[in-house]
Amino acid sequence: MQFENDVDLARAIASPEVIIDGLLEVDWSRDGLYAHKYSNMSWLATRVTIDDGPISGGLPIEVNDVAGFASSQLDVTFGGVRYSDPDTQAAWSQQLAEQGLTAIEFFDRYNPRSPIHGLTVEGTPMRYARLVTTDSGEKRIQQFEGWFRTIALDELAQTVTITAGDVEDLAGALITLPRWAIGPGPSFGFEPNSNGEYSPLHPISVEWVIEECLRAGGRGTGPMPRPDAVAYWTLHGSWLPSVGYLGGPYPSKHSITYQSEFKPGKYGTCHNWASWIDNGSASGGEGWAATPVQIPFPGAGQPTSYIGMAGWFESHGGPSPTPGNGYESEIILVLDDSSVEDPGYARLTVANNGRTELTIIESSSSGSPNADWPRFWSWVSNTSAGWHYHAVQITITDNSISATLRIDDVVTAWTSTPSQTGGFMQTRSPRPGASNKIVARGRVTSCQHLQIYAGDTAATYDPNQKHPMWALEGKPAPSVRTASKNLGLTHLPDVKNRSAWEVLKEVVAAELGTLHTDEFKRIHFQNAEVGYLPAYYGVDTTPKRTITRDEVQNVRVKPSSDQYRNAIAMSWTTTKQVRKIVWQNPDAQNYFLQAGSSLNATVSMSDVVGIYADVAYTNGSAAPAEPHLYGTQLSSVRADATGTVAPFPWSASVVFADDQRSMDLSVLGASTPMYAGSLLGAASPNWTVGGNAMDSKATTREVLQSPPQIAARGAALLEIPDNPWRQDASTTFALSYIALLQCVDPLPLLDSITITADPRLQLRDYVLVEAASTTYYCQIIGIRRSDGPDGSLDTLTLRLAATPNTWTLDDPVLSILGSTTVLA
Repeated sequence: MQFENDVDLARAIASPEVIIDGLLEVDWSRDGLYAHKYSNMSWLATRVTIDDGPISGGLPIEVNDVAGFASSQLDVTFGGVRYSDPDTQAAWSQQLAEQGLTAIEFFDRYNPRSPIHGLTVEGTPMRYARLVTTDSGEKRIQQFEGWFRTIALDELAQTVTITAGDVEDLAGALITLPRWAIGPGPSFGFEPNSNGEYSPLHPISVEWVIEECLRAGGRGTGPMPRPDAVAYWTLHGSWLPSVGYLGGPYPSKHSITYQSEFKPGKYGTCHNWASWIDNGSASGGEGWAATPVQIPFPGAGQPTSYIGMAGWFESHGGPSPTPGNGYESEIILVLDDSSVEDPGYARLTVANNGRTELTIIESSSSGSPNADWPRFWSWVSNTSAGWHYHAVQITITDNSISATLRIDDVVTAWTSTPSQTGGFMQTRSPRPGASNKIVARGRVTSCQHLQIYAGDTAATYDPNQKHPMWALEGKPAPSVRTASKNLGLTHLPDVKNRSAWEVLKEVVAAELGTLHTDEFKRIHFQNAEVGYLPAYYGVDTTPKRTITRDEVQNVRVKPSSDQYRNAIAMSWTTTKQVRKIVWQNPDAQNYFLQAGSSLNATVSMSDVVGIYADVAYTNGSAAPAEPHLYGTQLSSVRADATGTVAPFPWSASVVFADDQRSMDLSVLGASTPMYAGSLLGAASPNWTVGGNAMDSKATTREVLQSPPQIAARGAALLEIPDNPWRQDASTTFALSYIALLQCVDPLPLLDSITITADPRLQLRDYVLVEAASTTYYCQIIGIRRSDGPDGSLDTLTLRLAATPNTWTLDDPVLSILGSTTVLA
């Protein structure tokens, strides 16, 4: 409830003479200031209707009273009937006509005299508030914020109706997720293997997917990556990159160690080390930079290269890191092609007391006089306890390397700097179609929102890069999530160019939770367990007000017998990465080249996570006895003499698409016609690409039931629809258990009730409703607000939040002074 403790406002709303006016504002300039001459459009609006909910989702309608999703919609009518008094209405209409400001004239996009001529109505930000007159003055209570969606002009009625939504940014934002699954690894266990390396079979949290959807619509919990970012990790439940790709010349890596977890951080979820056990490994992820990073060759007179590395790190504030050195979190940008055995790189590490180090090293095969002799910058002091933003700007010229450290925007002098001189010498720049490897690893230092940026713009540090836009604007976080246990994901379903809002709804449906927006277009998430035990998880369940019998008559409860179920059927789907041949030439004569020509082709790929792009050539006499899982191999034969191998030089290459859904094949032909990817005789193909792909998906269906209930009433099964985001057994069982508890003792809905408007009420508020025989304790799951010539009304959709029970002394619901409790 808004303004819950404002006694003056509560008194005014309770009064039979309450005065409520509407304030409709439109940001015609689209600058967030609402300063246009006609930003206040209340003078032309005649009716406003807002639908908040009702919350509903993918479950069968008869049991869908606790789970689902809802956005809000506002419909506003301009022109038409504004006043119930005919004379006042006629005078108003005449005034508009004389000023040329009738609704039709104002919104006709082809009317050059319209004050908004040349502006586009659709997509314009707007907001609506109710103004309540109180003894201490007018109180503004916001009811809706969103964007105009559609406009309809009615010449006959001389009205214009506009519909607005509050998730247009998310509904219109397209999101593509990487192809990823747990593995490959030695087992499904969480223990390190014999080499002390952790098996990458730990599920990630669905929180990462939720944050990706929010970021796509500009509502991210954390800071947005810089425009020049080549790598960015939110660390909202995984080490998958949000900027950067998993598609590259080699499969990417991802692991979460068994002593690692995620916790609330500066902005949303962060990496956290739950306990330190030295098994020589770290949580982390490897991928490929969004764009290749160019490094000037020493002495060549090339342009300067700028690289930035930054992120949020938590410090314990002590003088020394614990448990000692070597346990820092880090980000790495590899500066050579990934095929180089010991590539050069730049690495930023931060210890859990704030100690910061930068290392830049050239490969031993680079030919540099500094090869294998790292340049090392260090700041060995400590930051105060809490979160700090560490940023390093690296400047590489053709004859020097320098670095600047900033902590919380303040330039901080290094304690020590390297003695080496000269520029950076690459062994090999990233191959065509490939990019630099990017790495992030977490050890004992909690961290989040790590990014690497490069290019000319990286020369400038932006102090705003460390904060999300909502924090810079002094607004509350754009989303609120209350969860007991997050869904664990063994793989990411195939999401390519899908609406972020639709994906969010799927995720919430998977956990039988609720998802809705509020009056400030903030998004609220709540999973099933929190919905079932809200008070236990800190949700305020106290009744916000009492709706009396004087306000509404004939309160009726809908029968709940149809909601009863005593068995719940629910399924989950899992998979993992396995190493296999991810593509092979389907036909020996599929790729024909004329003498001296070249060939380029694109093949689609499904459920492929990564490939090995290094090419090996075979003699073409026979297919290899063992498939080559760690590379690409092929042979070619002459097309004019298929019993003879094609003469070298000829070459082939494969490039995995950034989105991991296709692969480009390239062949530079020989001096003779040839079939690329063929064995001798041109009858059998021989072109294979090894890599990692998702194994066949396994779907498990289980039924949870209540034997005593079945014995008493017979079986009543609820089939909960399959959902691709439901992927682990423990969470599925917990959801089934919660659903069963609710369905064996269902809480029914009340018939909708209409009251004089109370602008303070919000979705999921708890209220008391007086009826003839009892007082119901209810939760609001839908509000329809209506303001017009006939006044201001709210129609509430309610569900019982507790079954009426026996009288209990001092119970806030079952012992209500003056209602269920009457003093003699």
